[in-house]
This record gives sequence, C-alpha cells and structure tokens, in this order.
Amino acid sequence: MGVFSDALARTKAVDVPHVNGKLLQIALGILNCVFFGVGVIIAGFLTDSVPDMLIGVLQLVIPFVGWVWAVGWGVVMVLNAA
Repeated sequence: MGVFSDALARTKAVDVPHVNGKLLQIALGILNCVFFGVGVIIAGFLTDSVPDMLIGVLQLVIPFVGWVWAVGWGVVMVLNAA
C-alpha cells in the first residue's frame, strides 16, 4: 500500500498514533488540540510513520475540517493513554 492509502485507512479506522510513554501520549494529544495537527506530526516522527505525518499535515492545512479532525484525534490520543 502507498502512503496515501495507508493514511486514508488509518483515518477511516480512527487509528491514532501510539507513542511510548503515557505522559508523552497525553501531551501530544493536548498539543494536537491546541496546535492542530502538530501533535500527530510529532508522533509520526517519533514512531517513524509517514502516514501519521501526512495526516498531521492535512489536519494543519485544511481549514475547519482539519481543526475538527485534529481535536477529535487529540481527544482519542489522550483517552488511549489512560
């Protein structure tokens, strides 16, 4: 599969990035809610996941829809850390 199809599959499944460390996961989730997409981009770099980096960039550059998407993913990232 290509990067775009992987990103689409992860988006459809709401498969948020998982990083090692509960506090880091929570911090990235909150960061993603405040600075839309940045938390997912950093998580993508930490896990070497190009699809996650792409998703974060899309959250950052798409007006309103990206914001809603980023906040939703940030909340799921925090909930997955618990």
